[in-house]
Amino acid sequence: MVLRPFILALATLPLVAGCYTLQPVAAGDLMEGAEVRTWITADEAEALREVMPAGRRTLDGRVVRIDPTDGSLLLSVPVGSTERSGVRRTLRQEIRIPEQGLLQVETRELDRTRTYLLVGGSVAAVGAA
Repeated sequence: MVLRPFILALATLPLVAGCYTLQPVAAGDLMEGAEVRTWITADEAEALREVMPAGRRTLDGRVVRIDPTDGSLLLSVPVGSTERSGVRRTLRQEIRIPEQGLLQVETRELDRTRTYLLVGGSVAAVGAA
């Protein structure tokens, strides 16, 4: 049956996210364009309450730049989306987070072991089908 391998492939899709892990990184080691998750202080979360939901202390975004003078991080964060003519566009806003407002910065890194296990398991499942 042709449908069975397709269903198995769809079933593994949620696991693909498990192939990545978040790793702490020093703000000074970040590169422009890197996708990051920042953990911010309660005071900083309060200052950003118009952009992020109440009680949330993490902010995901793309590094625009790091100010060398004060260590602040300029992030481009998604704030919504629009759809026009079948094309979805993410709306982004640049947010400055002062160095003292950052608790931790994390980047996504590929977990090779999980990836190899997932690919090997998927190949075995499709082969058995």
